Amino acid sequence: GKLLNKSHENIDSLSRLVVTNNGQYVYTTEFKAALRRWDARNNKLDEVSSIRGQASSMFVSSDGRMIAIGGNHRDVALYDANKGERLMYFQTEASDFYVTNVWLLGNRLIFTTDAGVLKDGEIQR
Repeated sequence: GKLLNKSHENIDSLSRLVVTNNGQYVYTTEFKAALRRWDARNNKLDEVSSIRGQASSMFVSSDGRMIAIGGNHRDVALYDANKGERLMYFQTEASDFYVTNVWLLGNRLIFTTDAGVLKDGEIQR
């Protein structure tokens, strides 16, 4: 193999990482609740937004336009991947603490919790 690029900045206390389908963008969350985007082709790292608490799960949509984050406050948030704007926020009672997995496709959001509950929902814009 061959190293293609290496970020100039270190990521402090990385908690989650997702990559867009085309491999250009890498989104990370940190213990300090920062959502960052690394443009791997241009080696540019930007803080896109901040999140509530820490991420326990994260998913980027297949078109790379949205990021779903399952948190440690029984919550799920949906962010615009480019602007960092929070588009939706949902808190569930069907969890002890964490949203353990989150999946997004179009208007469909599916997530699991640490209490073993599986939820399927439709995002209304």
